[in-house]
Amino acid sequence: MLEILQCILGFLYIGRYCYVHSEPHMNSSHYIDFYEYGMHMEGEEIAYTRMGFIPPFTPLYIHNITIAEPREDLEKEFTYLRVEYISLVSPIKIIYNATESTITFHILFPFLNIPFGIIGYSLNVNHSKVYNQWNDTSAETKITTTSSTTASTTTVSGFLTEAPLAQPLP
Repeated sequence: MLEILQCILGFLYIGRYCYVHSEPHMNSSHYIDFYEYGMHMEGEEIAYTRMGFIPPFTPLYIHNITIAEPREDLEKEFTYLRVEYISLVSPIKIIYNATESTITFHILFPFLNIPFGIIGYSLNVNHSKVYNQWNDTSAETKITTTSSTTASTTTVSGFLTEAPLAQPLP
């Protein structure tokens, strides 16, 4: 009985090996693939890196993104996140949940160790445009009053917009 089982497993292994290494499948995307979330922005820095393995026979693997040593100068949300994995058997569906900071791997055929790598980028607080405008001394909020005999308007200008605050009553 054991010899029959070994023969069947050997046949399946050789069949799969020949199928994967045949000419149409040599350039298959099942070897190394990636998932991207967000986009690169000016002033971003690497905030999270992780390499690991998904153990065999785990069809649903949830990876919690926890930064061991959070940096005070980086924002908490990722601007760009890239997940790379190597799967010889089948493609993997990856879902990133930004509110819970988790990455979920859905694996169709989880028979082998699947190595993966994650890299996340966050903006540096000092390089964000809103912070630079707010920190700039020329962009201070100013209140100006213009008076005439017919109308009076008060305007706030300099930070993000220039809009009238109030109109006088007739």
